[in-house]
Amino acid sequence: MSTNLNYSIRNRGDNKTFTGALRAFPLGDVFDEFGEYNSEYINNQYSPMGDYIKNQYDNNNRYTYINAIGYAEITPFKGLSYRTQLNGSLGHGRQGTYWGNLCHANRPTYAGSPHAQIQNSDSYSYTWENILSYNFSIANDHNIGVTGVTSWQKNSNEYTNADGSGQDLDIWKYWRLLAANSQRVESGLTTTQKMSYALRFNYSYKGKYLFTFSNRWDGVSFFSPGKKWDSFPAGALAWRVSDESFMKSSEKWLDNLKLRVGAGITGNSGGVGAYSTQTNAYKYTSAGITINGNIVPFTQYTGTYGSPSLGWEKSYNWNFGIDMAVLKGRLDGSLDFFTTKTRGLLFKRTMPITSGSTGWGSPLASWENIAKTSNKGVEFTINSRNIVTKDFKWNTTLTGTWSKEKIESLPNGDLISENLFVGKPIHAIYDYKYAGIWGTDASQEELDKYGVKPGWVKVETIEKFDENGNGDGGVHKYSQDDRQVLGHENPNWIIGLNNTFVYKDFDLTIYAMGRFGQTIYSKMLGSYTAKSGIDTNQISGIDYWTEENQGAYYPRPGSGDDQTIGNTAINVYDGSFIKIKNITLGYTLPKSISKHALMEKCRFYFTAYNPWIFAMDSKLKGTDPEMGGSDTFPTYKQFVFGINITF
Repeated sequence: MSTNLNYSIRNRGDNKTFTGALRAFPLGDVFDEFGEYNSEYINNQYSPMGDYIKNQYDNNNRYTYINAIGYAEITPFKGLSYRTQLNGSLGHGRQGTYWGNLCHANRPTYAGSPHAQIQNSDSYSYTWENILSYNFSIANDHNIGVTGVTSWQKNSNEYTNADGSGQDLDIWKYWRLLAANSQRVESGLTTTQKMSYALRFNYSYKGKYLFTFSNRWDGVSFFSPGKKWDSFPAGALAWRVSDESFMKSSEKWLDNLKLRVGAGITGNSGGVGAYSTQTNAYKYTSAGITINGNIVPFTQYTGTYGSPSLGWEKSYNWNFGIDMAVLKGRLDGSLDFFTTKTRGLLFKRTMPITSGSTGWGSPLASWENIAKTSNKGVEFTINSRNIVTKDFKWNTTLTGTWSKEKIESLPNGDLISENLFVGKPIHAIYDYKYAGIWGTDASQEELDKYGVKPGWVKVETIEKFDENGNGDGGVHKYSQDDRQVLGHENPNWIIGLNNTFVYKDFDLTIYAMGRFGQTIYSKMLGSYTAKSGIDTNQISGIDYWTEENQGAYYPRPGSGDDQTIGNTAINVYDGSFIKIKNITLGYTLPKSISKHALMEKCRFYFTAYNPWIFAMDSKLKGTDPEMGGSDTFPTYKQFVFGINITF
């Protein structure tokens, strides 16, 4: 039995500090004469550092978590074993949040100013698994194994919220909610359950011919009635060619050669929360509708709209692979070719406004088995022991994956609002294609045809046809019909390279990775909107258009006030990159020294995270494309020094 207890205290910031700083007016006094942050640092301009003004923002989280695992295992007789395991966890959290009048952090939509909130949450979960296995041999050459598995899992989360708006003193924060002018109390409970059965059969003949067949039966509580359970069979064959007699001549250099083929069905229920098949509603008892001077309670849709036929997402997989090792283990690797066809793709789509499925006038989202997709690709792993001596070792691992994904079909064709297009990957980017900036060298006649001005973003247009089939050659004023699929968020290639060096008691590990063929929609660079105004400033160093800088990449400042179509083309970039993910240097004390301190092992280490990033698109310099263009927080270099001690 093992137990893990964890207690944490965290004070969290808000991403609006960073994003607000990107757009803030760059002039004015950040601090006052006392060294404190200025809220209004220049006339009518409020500091993006408002959250850091004393007693203006607090987000304090305290969390206690305990996890315990216990098991029992018996072997009644040779070959038969039974193992039962129970894994349970308990969690309690308290989050206290305060939003003062001067802070910028996002607050609840119902909140006044100032506003305070305390949330207490309790959760528990347990998983009970039983595994019964029987392994036996027939005539020494035939090895057979049969395994049965049952699994039962339950998760429960409950919370209570207490809110208040209009406190008189900021220093009270969330500790005196009774002093608020208005109070609000809310509570909730979510419970999910999952049960699984599995049966697996293994057969091996002389270790050369291998066969495996299995089937899983999984059920979850949050799918629709009649859709909660499904089965997922799988099978695989393998042939260890290197053990054949006709391979004797190669045994001096060939250690292992195995061919594999497998097929099966896997299920996915991830992302779908409790009660997602039901339409959620909220009853308002103290606001909204007044009749004859009296407040009348009413109910409004909120959250998700019910889906009466939501079920498992199922993927039908084929895999062909080869494993190989040569030169007495100095070099080994594997190569896999895979293809997957997914049916009933789970997707949370926003309902069309015409469906009437709205809450407060906004369309609700609904989980649906919405699409058929396909994916094919190649994976490889190569391990090499480059240098092996008494005092020095150098090992290298190279991994790579190439994949190509596309949507095979959608119920009603392309879903533009969700960026889902038949024949394109799931996470497609749909926008205007950048073609430069209009310059003064363009004639007024040409500018009028496209409805643009010098300094505006130029985009690639899509040819339009009239009822007679006559095309305009793409010469027309910009419209939303000129948008096109520009790429996708998932990379075509993912490459990883890990090198480990060991010299006596020193060790050095360098891990590099790269992603190629991905497209990102950069919210950070998109913060330059080219609009005029004191609070719509651009990032320092932006190469924007002027009559003296006709070859600029970004549009003329102020042009965003007039150009409302096509200017978002400057947000889309090639997100391919290479980065050193981490470097770790370690030193292990000799045992002759550590044993005197009653330590079995003592290792000092220094790790640098993200020390170097190279973006293929030079305009992404200084950003991390691995973040997908997010402006939530910039990636930072992190340096960690630590000690590992084993007694």
